[in-house]
Amino acid sequence: MLAALLGLSLPSVGAPTLDTWFGANGTVVQPFLGDSNFLATALSEGDSDIPADASYVSGPVETIEFYNAALDHYFLSIDPQEVSDLDRGLHAGWTRTGQSFPVFESAASAAPMLANPVCRFYIPPQHGDSHFFSADLVECSSVLEKMQNDPNFSGYVYESPNVFYAALSDLITGDCPAATTPVYRLWNQRADSNHRYTASLAIKDQMIAVGYVAEGRGPNAVAMCAPGPVKTSRIVVVPLRYQSPPSTSQAAIDAYNKSLPFVTRSAQQALFAQIAAWWSAESYGLNALAVTVLPEVIIPGNPGCDTPAIIGDARAAALAAGVGGYDILVATSTYACWQYHAVTSGNTVVNHNTYQNSAGTVAHELGHVFGLGHNALRMPTYIVYGSCADQMGCLSDTLTHWMSDHKERLSALKPQVCASTTLRSIYTYPDAIRCGDYFLEYLGDWGQVWVHLREYVYSPYGPSDTTDVAKLSQGQSFSADGYTFTHIGGGKVKVTP
Repeated sequence: MLAALLGLSLPSVGAPTLDTWFGANGTVVQPFLGDSNFLATALSEGDSDIPADASYVSGPVETIEFYNAALDHYFLSIDPQEVSDLDRGLHAGWTRTGQSFPVFESAASAAPMLANPVCRFYIPPQHGDSHFFSADLVECSSVLEKMQNDPNFSGYVYESPNVFYAALSDLITGDCPAATTPVYRLWNQRADSNHRYTASLAIKDQMIAVGYVAEGRGPNAVAMCAPGPVKTSRIVVVPLRYQSPPSTSQAAIDAYNKSLPFVTRSAQQALFAQIAAWWSAESYGLNALAVTVLPEVIIPGNPGCDTPAIIGDARAAALAAGVGGYDILVATSTYACWQYHAVTSGNTVVNHNTYQNSAGTVAHELGHVFGLGHNALRMPTYIVYGSCADQMGCLSDTLTHWMSDHKERLSALKPQVCASTTLRSIYTYPDAIRCGDYFLEYLGDWGQVWVHLREYVYSPYGPSDTTDVAKLSQGQSFSADGYTFTHIGGGKVKVTP
Protein backbone atom coordinates (compact mmCIF):
# COMPACT_ATOMS: atom_id res chain seq x y z
CA MET A 1 0.00 0.00 0.00
CA LEU A 2 2.52 2.61 1.16
CA ALA A 3 5.26 1.16 -1.03
CA ALA A 4 3.09 1.68 -4.09
CA LEU A 5 2.32 5.26 -3.06
CA LEU A 6 6.03 5.96 -2.62
CA GLY A 7 7.05 4.11 -5.77
CA LEU A 8 9.26 1.69 -3.83
CA SER A 9 10.06 -1.88 -4.77
CA LEU A 10 10.04 -4.25 -1.81
CA PRO A 11 10.47 -8.02 -1.53
CA SER A 12 7.16 -9.85 -1.43
CA VAL A 13 5.76 -10.77 1.95
CA GLY A 14 4.06 -14.08 2.42
CA ALA A 15 1.29 -15.08 4.76
CA PRO A 16 1.86 -14.52 8.48
CA THR A 17 4.15 -17.12 9.95
CA LEU A 18 2.94 -18.28 13.35
CA ASP A 19 4.89 -21.51 13.63
CA THR A 20 8.44 -20.18 13.52
CA TRP A 21 10.25 -18.33 16.26
CA PHE A 22 13.10 -16.12 15.15
CA GLY A 23 16.07 -14.99 17.19
CA ALA A 24 18.61 -12.24 16.55
CA ASN A 25 19.23 -11.48 12.87
CA GLY A 26 16.40 -13.75 11.78
CA THR A 27 17.91 -16.98 13.09
CA VAL A 28 15.32 -19.66 13.79
CA VAL A 29 15.86 -20.76 17.37
CA GLN A 30 13.04 -23.25 17.94
CA PRO A 31 9.53 -24.15 16.78
CA PHE A 32 6.81 -21.74 17.74
CA LEU A 33 3.17 -22.74 18.05
CA GLY A 34 1.36 -19.50 17.35
CA ASP A 35 1.68 -17.13 20.29
CA SER A 36 -1.40 -14.93 19.94
CA ASN A 37 0.40 -11.98 21.45
CA PHE A 38 2.58 -9.14 20.22
CA LEU A 39 5.38 -11.19 18.67
CA ALA A 40 8.78 -9.80 17.79
CA THR A 41 11.44 -11.09 15.43
CA ALA A 42 14.81 -9.78 14.44
CA LEU A 43 15.75 -7.92 11.28
CA SER A 44 19.10 -6.97 9.87
CA GLU A 45 19.07 -4.76 6.79
CA GLY A 46 22.17 -3.12 5.38
CA ASP A 47 24.89 -1.25 7.19
CA SER A 48 23.62 2.31 7.21
CA ASP A 49 23.54 4.16 10.50
CA ILE A 50 20.44 5.23 12.37
CA PRO A 51 20.28 9.04 12.44
CA ALA A 52 21.58 10.20 15.81
CA ASP A 53 19.02 12.97 16.11
CA ALA A 54 16.14 10.50 15.89
CA SER A 55 17.28 7.96 18.44
CA TYR A 56 18.11 7.44 22.09
CA VAL A 57 20.01 4.71 23.87
CA SER A 58 19.35 3.01 27.17
CA GLY A 59 22.13 1.78 29.37
CA PRO A 60 25.69 3.10 29.59
CA VAL A 61 27.19 6.02 27.70
CA GLU A 62 30.88 6.57 27.07
CA THR A 63 32.90 9.20 28.86
CA ILE A 64 35.13 11.24 26.53
CA GLU A 65 38.63 12.12 27.76
CA PHE A 66 40.51 15.26 26.68
CA TYR A 67 44.10 16.40 27.25
CA ASN A 68 45.59 19.91 27.27
CA ALA A 69 49.33 19.71 26.57
CA ALA A 70 50.02 23.31 27.62
CA LEU A 71 48.47 22.70 31.03
CA ASP A 72 49.37 19.01 31.22
CA HIS A 73 45.79 18.46 32.41
CA TYR A 74 43.15 15.83 31.72
CA PHE A 75 39.37 16.23 31.65
CA LEU A 76 36.43 13.94 30.94
CA SER A 77 32.76 14.49 30.20
CA ILE A 78 29.59 12.82 28.96
CA ASP A 79 27.84 16.14 28.37
CA PRO A 80 27.26 16.61 24.62
CA GLN A 81 27.57 20.41 24.87
CA GLU A 82 30.85 20.26 26.80
CA VAL A 83 32.26 17.71 24.36
CA SER A 84 31.17 19.81 21.39
CA ASP A 85 32.67 22.99 22.85
CA LEU A 86 36.03 21.29 23.36
CA ASP A 87 35.98 19.65 19.94
CA ARG A 88 35.27 23.01 18.29
CA GLY A 89 38.07 24.75 20.18
CA LEU A 90 35.82 27.02 22.23
CA HIS A 91 38.27 26.29 25.05
CA ALA A 92 41.67 26.29 23.35
CA GLY A 93 44.23 23.54 23.63
CA TRP A 94 42.05 20.52 24.34
CA THR A 95 42.19 17.38 22.19
CA ARG A 96 40.68 13.94 22.57
CA THR A 97 42.95 11.20 23.91
CA GLY A 98 40.85 8.37 22.50
CA GLN A 99 40.38 6.94 25.99
CA SER A 100 36.99 6.35 27.56
CA PHE A 101 35.03 4.14 29.92
CA PRO A 102 31.25 3.59 30.20
CA VAL A 103 29.04 5.15 32.86
CA PHE A 104 25.32 5.70 33.30
CA GLU A 105 23.68 9.01 32.49
CA SER A 106 20.80 8.45 34.90
CA ALA A 107 19.88 6.19 37.79
CA ALA A 108 16.90 4.88 35.82
CA SER A 109 19.15 3.41 33.13
CA ALA A 110 21.13 1.23 35.56
CA ALA A 111 20.47 -1.55 38.01
CA PRO A 112 20.43 -0.29 41.63
CA MET A 113 23.86 -1.74 42.39
CA LEU A 114 25.33 0.27 39.52
CA ALA A 115 23.41 3.50 40.10
CA ASN A 116 25.72 5.28 42.51
CA PRO A 117 25.84 9.05 41.88
CA VAL A 118 29.19 10.62 40.99
CA CYS A 119 29.65 14.20 42.19
CA ARG A 120 31.68 16.83 40.31
CA PHE A 121 33.50 19.88 41.66
CA TYR A 122 35.20 22.66 39.77
CA ILE A 123 38.66 23.48 41.11
CA PRO A 124 39.30 27.22 40.63
CA PRO A 125 42.44 28.65 38.93
CA GLN A 126 44.27 29.34 42.21
CA HIS A 127 44.14 25.60 42.93
CA GLY A 128 44.46 24.19 39.43
CA ASP A 129 41.58 25.23 37.11
CA SER A 130 40.40 21.63 36.93
CA HIS A 131 37.60 19.25 37.91
CA PHE A 132 37.25 16.58 40.56
CA PHE A 133 34.93 13.54 40.44
CA SER A 134 34.03 11.12 43.21
CA ALA A 135 31.65 8.16 43.48
CA ASP A 136 32.03 8.16 47.27
CA LEU A 137 29.22 10.09 48.98
CA VAL A 138 31.35 10.49 52.11
CA GLU A 139 34.16 12.01 50.05
CA CYS A 140 31.73 14.34 48.26
CA SER A 141 30.38 15.49 51.62
CA SER A 142 33.90 15.97 52.96
CA VAL A 143 34.83 18.28 50.09
CA LEU A 144 31.63 20.26 50.64
CA GLU A 145 32.53 20.69 54.31
CA LYS A 146 36.11 21.72 53.54
CA MET A 147 34.87 24.35 51.10
CA GLN A 148 33.49 26.20 54.13
CA ASN A 149 36.66 26.49 56.22
CA ASP A 150 39.74 24.99 54.53
CA PRO A 151 41.86 27.50 52.50
CA ASN A 152 43.03 24.68 50.24
CA PHE A 153 39.41 24.32 49.04
CA SER A 154 38.55 27.99 48.74
CA GLY A 155 36.63 28.85 45.61
CA TYR A 156 35.65 25.28 44.81
CA VAL A 157 32.31 25.02 42.97
CA TYR A 158 29.93 22.14 43.63
CA GLU A 159 28.77 21.58 40.04
CA SER A 160 26.67 18.44 40.41
CA PRO A 161 25.81 15.73 42.95
CA ASN A 162 25.22 13.28 40.08
CA VAL A 163 27.07 14.28 36.92
CA PHE A 164 26.80 10.58 36.00
CA TYR A 165 26.36 7.22 37.74
CA ALA A 166 28.73 4.31 38.34
CA ALA A 167 29.12 1.41 40.75
CA LEU A 168 31.03 1.73 44.00
CA SER A 169 33.85 -0.62 44.93
CA ASP A 170 34.08 -2.42 48.28
CA LEU A 171 35.23 -0.07 51.04
CA ILE A 172 37.91 -2.45 52.31
CA THR A 173 38.97 -4.64 49.39
CA GLY A 174 38.26 -2.26 46.52
CA ASP A 175 36.62 -5.13 44.64
CA CYS A 176 34.05 -4.17 42.02
CA PRO A 177 30.60 -5.78 41.68
CA ALA A 178 30.19 -8.62 39.19
CA ALA A 179 30.19 -7.57 35.53
CA THR A 180 31.91 -4.24 36.26
CA THR A 181 35.45 -2.95 35.70
CA PRO A 182 37.68 -0.90 38.05
CA VAL A 183 38.19 2.79 37.28
CA TYR A 184 41.27 4.42 38.76
CA ARG A 185 41.79 8.04 39.81
CA LEU A 186 45.32 9.44 39.50
CA TRP A 187 46.33 12.77 41.12
CA ASN A 188 49.25 14.81 39.78
CA GLN A 189 50.38 15.98 43.28
CA ARG A 190 51.01 19.50 41.99
CA ALA A 191 49.87 22.96 43.05
CA ASP A 192 47.80 23.04 39.83
CA SER A 193 45.75 20.07 41.00
CA ASN A 194 44.48 17.74 38.30
CA HIS A 195 43.20 14.17 38.18
CA ARG A 196 43.08 11.57 35.47
CA TYR A 197 40.43 8.83 35.44
CA THR A 198 41.03 5.60 33.56
CA ALA A 199 39.86 1.99 33.36
CA SER A 200 43.25 0.98 31.95
CA LEU A 201 45.66 -0.64 34.37
CA ALA A 202 48.50 0.11 31.95
CA ILE A 203 47.65 3.83 31.92
CA LYS A 204 47.40 3.79 35.69
CA ASP A 205 50.94 2.37 35.91
CA GLN A 206 52.22 4.91 33.37
CA MET A 207 50.81 7.83 35.35
CA ILE A 208 52.26 6.55 38.62
CA ALA A 209 55.65 6.23 36.90
CA VAL A 210 55.63 9.97 36.09
CA GLY A 211 54.71 11.06 39.60
CA TYR A 212 50.95 10.65 39.91
CA VAL A 213 49.44 8.89 42.93
CA ALA A 214 46.45 6.54 42.82
CA GLU A 215 43.46 7.44 45.00
CA GLY A 216 40.71 4.99 45.84
CA ARG A 217 39.61 1.99 47.84
CA GLY A 218 41.48 -1.19 48.62
CA PRO A 219 45.08 -2.16 47.83
CA ASN A 220 44.56 -1.35 44.13
CA ALA A 221 43.05 2.09 44.84
CA VAL A 222 39.79 1.71 42.90
CA ALA A 223 37.86 4.98 42.60
CA MET A 224 34.67 3.60 41.04
CA CYS A 225 33.45 0.74 38.85
CA ALA A 226 32.28 0.94 35.24
CA PRO A 227 29.81 -1.48 33.62
CA GLY A 228 31.34 -4.24 31.55
CA PRO A 229 30.97 -4.80 27.81
CA VAL A 230 27.49 -3.80 26.71
CA LYS A 231 25.52 -5.49 23.95
CA THR A 232 23.41 -2.90 22.14
CA SER A 233 20.49 -3.90 19.95
CA ARG A 234 18.97 -1.43 17.49
CA ILE A 235 15.21 -1.09 17.25
CA VAL A 236 13.25 0.94 14.70
CA VAL A 237 9.62 1.70 15.54
CA VAL A 238 7.21 2.77 12.79
CA PRO A 239 3.88 4.30 13.91
CA LEU A 240 1.34 3.52 11.14
CA ARG A 241 -1.79 5.68 11.35
CA TYR A 242 -4.42 4.22 9.04
CA GLN A 243 -7.13 6.75 8.28
CA SER A 244 -10.15 4.56 8.97
CA PRO A 245 -11.23 1.62 11.17
CA PRO A 246 -11.01 -1.90 9.72
CA SER A 247 -14.83 -2.18 9.56
CA THR A 248 -17.98 -0.21 10.25
CA SER A 249 -18.90 -2.15 13.39
CA GLN A 250 -19.15 -0.08 16.54
CA ALA A 251 -16.62 -2.31 18.30
CA ALA A 252 -14.06 -1.74 15.54
CA ILE A 253 -14.70 2.02 15.55
CA ASP A 254 -14.32 2.20 19.32
CA ALA A 255 -11.10 0.17 19.29
CA TYR A 256 -9.72 2.28 16.45
CA ASN A 257 -10.48 5.55 18.25
CA LYS A 258 -8.95 4.17 21.46
CA SER A 259 -5.70 3.37 19.65
CA LEU A 260 -5.23 6.76 17.95
CA PRO A 261 -3.51 8.64 20.82
CA PHE A 262 -0.87 5.94 21.17
CA VAL A 263 0.14 5.64 17.52
CA THR A 264 2.22 8.81 17.45
CA ARG A 265 5.93 9.37 17.48
CA SER A 266 5.88 11.07 20.89
CA ALA A 267 3.75 8.36 22.51
CA GLN A 268 5.96 5.57 21.16
CA GLN A 269 9.12 7.44 22.17
CA ALA A 270 7.83 7.68 25.74
CA LEU A 271 6.87 4.01 25.74
CA PHE A 272 10.18 2.74 24.40
CA ALA A 273 12.21 5.06 26.62
CA GLN A 274 10.54 3.37 29.57
CA ILE A 275 11.19 -0.09 28.15
CA ALA A 276 14.81 0.71 27.26
CA ALA A 277 15.60 1.96 30.77
CA TRP A 278 13.98 -1.15 32.28
CA TRP A 279 15.83 -3.42 29.85
CA SER A 280 19.20 -2.01 30.89
CA ALA A 281 18.41 -2.20 34.61
CA GLU A 282 17.16 -5.78 34.41
CA SER A 283 20.37 -6.87 32.67
CA TYR A 284 22.57 -4.99 35.18
CA GLY A 285 23.63 -2.60 32.44
CA LEU A 286 24.97 -5.34 30.16
CA ASN A 287 22.25 -5.04 27.51
CA ALA A 288 21.06 -1.81 25.93
CA LEU A 289 18.41 -0.86 23.40
CA ALA A 290 19.13 1.87 20.88
CA VAL A 291 15.67 2.96 19.73
CA THR A 292 14.66 5.11 16.79
CA VAL A 293 11.00 6.05 16.50
CA LEU A 294 10.13 7.37 13.05
CA PRO A 295 7.53 10.10 12.52
CA GLU A 296 4.03 8.67 12.20
CA VAL A 297 3.00 7.64 8.70
CA ILE A 298 -0.56 8.46 7.59
CA ILE A 299 -1.98 5.88 5.19
CA PRO A 300 -5.42 5.78 3.50
CA GLY A 301 -7.81 2.98 4.42
CA ASN A 302 -7.10 0.12 6.82
CA PRO A 303 -5.60 -3.28 5.94
CA GLY A 304 -7.50 -5.14 8.67
CA CYS A 305 -5.88 -8.52 9.26
CA ASP A 306 -3.81 -8.30 6.06
CA THR A 307 -0.52 -8.63 7.91
CA PRO A 308 1.65 -8.64 4.76
CA ALA A 309 0.23 -5.22 3.89
CA ILE A 310 1.13 -3.83 7.33
CA ILE A 311 4.61 -5.32 7.09
CA GLY A 312 5.07 -3.82 3.65
CA ASP A 313 3.98 -0.42 4.93
CA ALA A 314 6.47 -0.53 7.83
CA ARG A 315 9.34 -1.61 5.63
CA ALA A 316 8.49 1.03 3.05
CA ALA A 317 8.44 3.73 5.74
CA ALA A 318 11.83 2.65 7.07
CA LEU A 319 13.27 2.50 3.57
CA ALA A 320 11.87 5.91 2.67
CA ALA A 321 13.38 7.34 5.87
CA GLY A 322 16.78 5.93 4.94
CA VAL A 323 17.01 3.93 8.14
CA GLY A 324 18.88 0.64 8.07
CA GLY A 325 21.29 -1.45 10.11
CA TYR A 326 18.72 -2.24 12.76
CA ASP A 327 18.08 -5.53 14.53
CA ILE A 328 14.37 -5.27 15.23
CA LEU A 329 11.58 -3.56 13.29
CA VAL A 330 8.39 -2.76 15.19
CA ALA A 331 5.27 -1.79 13.24
CA THR A 332 2.77 -0.22 15.64
CA SER A 333 -0.48 0.50 13.83
CA THR A 334 -3.84 1.91 14.74
CA TYR A 335 -6.35 -0.84 15.48
CA ALA A 336 -6.58 -3.14 12.50
CA CYS A 337 -7.14 -6.75 13.53
CA TRP A 338 -9.00 -8.47 16.37
CA GLN A 339 -7.59 -11.97 15.85
CA TYR A 340 -4.32 -11.60 17.76
CA HIS A 341 -2.64 -9.16 20.07
CA ALA A 342 -0.08 -9.09 17.28
CA VAL A 343 1.61 -11.36 14.75
CA THR A 344 4.97 -11.87 13.14
CA SER A 345 5.89 -12.68 9.57
CA GLY A 346 9.48 -13.44 8.74
CA ASN A 347 11.26 -10.56 10.39
CA THR A 348 8.83 -7.83 11.50
CA VAL A 349 6.80 -7.15 14.62
CA VAL A 350 3.21 -6.12 13.95
CA ASN A 351 1.25 -4.62 16.85
CA HIS A 352 -2.21 -4.04 15.42
CA ASN A 353 -4.62 -4.69 18.27
CA THR A 354 -5.16 -2.48 21.33
CA TYR A 355 -1.84 -2.84 23.15
CA GLN A 356 0.05 0.08 21.60
CA ASN A 357 0.78 1.60 25.04
CA SER A 358 1.51 -1.58 27.00
CA ALA A 359 5.13 -1.51 28.19
CA GLY A 360 4.88 -4.91 29.87
CA THR A 361 3.40 -6.62 26.82
CA VAL A 362 5.98 -5.10 24.47
CA ALA A 363 8.84 -6.08 26.80
CA HIS A 364 7.43 -9.62 26.99
CA GLU A 365 7.41 -9.95 23.24
CA LEU A 366 10.81 -8.37 22.78
CA GLY A 367 12.02 -11.09 25.12
CA HIS A 368 11.01 -13.60 22.45
CA VAL A 369 13.31 -11.79 20.00
CA PHE A 370 16.25 -12.53 22.26
CA GLY A 371 15.41 -16.20 22.48
CA LEU A 372 13.35 -16.25 25.68
CA GLY A 373 10.37 -18.55 25.99
CA HIS A 374 7.52 -18.20 28.44
CA ASN A 375 8.00 -18.60 32.18
CA ALA A 376 5.57 -21.30 33.24
CA LEU A 377 4.27 -22.42 36.63
CA ARG A 378 3.98 -25.96 38.00
CA MET A 379 2.85 -25.88 41.63
CA PRO A 380 1.56 -28.51 41.04
CA THR A 381 -0.57 -27.89 37.91
CA TYR A 382 1.26 -26.69 34.80
CA ILE A 383 0.24 -23.26 33.49
CA VAL A 384 2.05 -21.83 30.45
CA TYR A 385 1.96 -18.33 31.90
CA GLY A 386 3.39 -18.55 35.40
CA SER A 387 3.58 -15.84 38.00
CA CYS A 388 4.38 -12.30 36.94
CA ALA A 389 7.62 -12.44 38.89
CA ASP A 390 9.13 -12.96 35.43
CA GLN A 391 8.12 -10.71 32.52
CA MET A 392 7.88 -13.78 30.31
CA GLY A 393 5.39 -15.35 32.71
CA CYS A 394 2.50 -12.99 32.14
CA LEU A 395 0.95 -10.46 29.81
CA SER A 396 0.64 -7.25 31.75
CA ASP A 397 0.95 -3.52 31.22
CA THR A 398 3.41 -3.52 34.12
CA LEU A 399 7.15 -4.00 33.75
CA THR A 400 8.24 -6.61 36.28
CA HIS A 401 11.52 -8.58 36.19
CA TRP A 402 13.44 -11.40 34.59
CA MET A 403 14.37 -14.32 36.79
CA SER A 404 17.77 -15.97 36.91
CA ASP A 405 17.27 -18.53 34.12
CA HIS A 406 16.33 -15.80 31.64
CA LYS A 407 19.03 -13.44 32.91
CA GLU A 408 21.59 -16.20 32.33
CA ARG A 409 20.32 -16.66 28.76
CA LEU A 410 20.82 -12.93 28.20
CA SER A 411 24.38 -13.17 29.62
CA ALA A 412 23.35 -10.77 32.39
CA LEU A 413 24.53 -13.10 35.13
CA LYS A 414 26.69 -16.18 35.60
CA PRO A 415 25.19 -18.60 38.14
CA GLN A 416 27.29 -19.77 41.07
CA VAL A 417 28.31 -23.40 41.38
CA CYS A 418 25.91 -25.87 42.96
CA ALA A 419 26.74 -25.38 46.64
CA SER A 420 25.35 -23.81 49.79
CA THR A 421 25.67 -20.02 49.83
CA THR A 422 23.93 -16.78 50.76
CA LEU A 423 22.20 -15.07 47.84
CA ARG A 424 21.56 -11.37 47.53
CA SER A 425 18.32 -10.18 45.99
CA ILE A 426 18.06 -10.92 42.26
CA TYR A 427 16.33 -7.56 41.88
CA THR A 428 19.59 -5.78 42.66
CA TYR A 429 22.46 -8.25 42.24
CA PRO A 430 23.32 -10.91 39.62
CA ASP A 431 23.21 -13.73 42.18
CA ALA A 432 21.89 -17.22 41.46
CA ILE A 433 22.77 -20.87 41.98
CA ARG A 434 22.58 -23.48 39.24
CA CYS A 435 22.32 -27.19 40.00
CA GLY A 436 21.88 -29.12 36.78
CA ASP A 437 18.75 -27.64 35.21
CA TYR A 438 17.60 -26.00 38.46
CA PHE A 439 18.11 -22.29 39.07
CA LEU A 440 17.71 -20.66 42.48
CA GLU A 441 17.50 -16.96 43.28
CA TYR A 442 16.45 -14.85 46.25
CA LEU A 443 13.54 -12.45 45.86
CA GLY A 444 14.52 -10.04 48.59
CA ASP A 445 11.31 -8.03 48.55
CA TRP A 446 9.30 -11.21 49.05
CA GLY A 447 11.72 -12.95 51.44
CA GLN A 448 11.59 -16.11 49.34
CA VAL A 449 14.01 -18.30 47.42
CA TRP A 450 12.49 -19.39 44.12
CA VAL A 451 13.43 -22.58 42.28
CA HIS A 452 13.09 -22.77 38.48
CA LEU A 453 13.53 -25.77 36.21
CA ARG A 454 14.95 -25.20 32.74
CA GLU A 455 12.66 -27.26 30.55
CA TYR A 456 10.85 -26.82 27.23
CA VAL A 457 7.09 -27.33 27.27
CA TYR A 458 4.97 -26.56 24.21
CA SER A 459 1.44 -25.23 24.24
CA PRO A 460 -0.98 -23.53 21.82
CA TYR A 461 0.15 -20.21 23.33
CA GLY A 462 3.81 -20.79 22.56
CA PRO A 463 6.53 -22.74 24.38
CA SER A 464 7.87 -22.11 27.83
CA ASP A 465 11.57 -22.63 28.53
CA THR A 466 11.63 -22.28 32.32
CA THR A 467 9.14 -23.39 34.97
CA ASP A 468 8.62 -22.16 38.53
CA VAL A 469 8.60 -25.30 40.67
CA ALA A 470 9.01 -24.01 44.23
CA LYS A 471 8.81 -20.86 46.34
CA LEU A 472 10.70 -21.33 49.60
CA SER A 473 10.00 -19.16 52.61
CA GLN A 474 12.34 -19.35 55.60
CA GLY A 475 12.74 -22.95 56.81
CA GLN A 476 11.14 -24.56 53.76
CA SER A 477 12.75 -27.17 51.51
CA PHE A 478 12.25 -28.59 48.04
CA SER A 479 13.63 -31.91 46.75
CA ALA A 480 13.88 -33.19 43.16
CA ASP A 481 16.29 -35.16 40.96
CA GLY A 482 18.62 -35.93 43.85
CA TYR A 483 18.84 -32.33 45.13
CA THR A 484 17.40 -30.82 48.28
CA PHE A 485 17.28 -27.03 48.54
CA THR A 486 16.56 -25.47 51.94
CA HIS A 487 16.03 -21.76 52.55
CA ILE A 488 17.60 -21.10 55.94
CA GLY A 489 16.43 -17.50 55.79
CA GLY A 490 17.48 -14.13 54.39
CA GLY A 491 18.65 -15.72 51.14
CA LYS A 492 20.91 -18.29 52.81
CA VAL A 493 20.48 -21.56 50.93
CA LYS A 494 21.61 -25.05 51.92
CA VAL A 495 22.15 -27.36 48.96
CA THR A 496 22.22 -31.10 49.63
CA PRO A 497 23.17 -33.20 46.56
